[in-house]
Amino acid sequence: MPKYVRHLQEEISRLARKEVAQSQKSLKKTAVDVRKENSELKKRVKSLEKAVEALQKAVGCEKKIKEMPSTEEVKGKRIQPRSIATLRKKHGLSVLKMAQLLDINNKSLDRWEKGIGKPQSESKKKLLAFKKLSKSEVRKMLAALKTQKVEAAEPAKAPVKKAVAPKKKIIRKKAVKKAVASTVLPATPIQEEKK
Repeated sequence: MPKYVRHLQEEISRLARKEVAQSQKSLKKTAVDVRKENSELKKRVKSLEKAVEALQKAVGCEKKIKEMPSTEEVKGKRIQPRSIATLRKKHGLSVLKMAQLLDINNKSLDRWEKGIGKPQSESKKKLLAFKKLSKSEVRKMLAALKTQKVEAAEPAKAPVKKAVAPKKKIIRKKAVKKAVASTVLPATPIQEEKK
């Protein structure tokens, strides 16, 4: 083989390596940026989890969240309608209050108590976790629920201006009637007799 073919091959491979290195530079830079962003997000999640734990301790509902039963436990458990009613009465709650605490529909809870329907797995989890709570914890949860309602209702108390319906519609109807009446229509013999 002639010597120039070997030089050409070396030059081609050198140029190819150079192009690959340039294309990898941008990829490496984006990979570094993604890693940085990922680590920042992890730190942010940890700080948010700490804040949630602190708020739960302040509100007093950390036990409910921590002791949610697993799906295996839920499958094996049956919840009798009278046990739901007994649980509610034990804590001195109305159907509406208990439904609000469990974040379920109050009509569904009422049907479960009457034996008409059965709670699904998510609702069963909530009921089983609620069963483990003491009266003082339920009272704390009720107080937290009331404060949430008050905070949610405050922005809604902004003064609302009543919209006054304009009387233009009546005026427009009269104007339309006048316009229709004033249009030149050929007079019929009946209209001439009335005049």
